[in-house]
Amino acid sequence: MIPSALTSPEAGVSGRCSRHLGRRTLAGVGIRGTAAADRQSRPGRRALVAADLSMLRGPVSGVVVLPNRLVWAPAPAGRFDLDDPFDRLRVYEIVLREAVHEAELRRWLNGAVLVEVWPHLYLPRGVRQAWEAIHPQLAVVPAR
Repeated sequence: MIPSALTSPEAGVSGRCSRHLGRRTLAGVGIRGTAAADRQSRPGRRALVAADLSMLRGPVSGVVVLPNRLVWAPAPAGRFDLDDPFDRLRVYEIVLREAVHEAELRRWLNGAVLVEVWPHLYLPRGVRQAWEAIHPQLAVVPAR
C-alpha cells in the first residue's frame, strides 16, 4: 500500500520518489503516477498506472462487489458480473478512474483482460494517456 502522503496531488517528490521522463516513479511499489496536470483521472487526482501488466491478476469471471470507496453509490450499485460485457467494461472504467492504491489495481484488474477491453473503455483522457505512455501496447490494440 502507498502512504497517503505519496498519493496526494499536493505531495512533492520525496526521498522515496524519483523523477523519470516527467513521471513520478514510486520506488519499490511497482506503480507510476503521472505528475502532468493533463494526466489526471479527475481534477486533483493523478492517474495511477501499474508498471507491469502481468502484476494485474484480478478476477476474469464471476460476480465482484467493488468497495464503496470505488463506487460511490449504495448497494447493489457496486455489484458487477464480469461475464456480462457491459459490467466488465464498467468495472475496468471505475477502477482505472478511481484507484489510488496499487493494491486496488492488482485486486480488481487482470492484465490480459485489460488489453482485450482497452479499446472499448470510456476513460478520461489523462487516464488513457498515462496508461498508454507506460504500456504502448495498449495504444496499438485495434477495436474488435
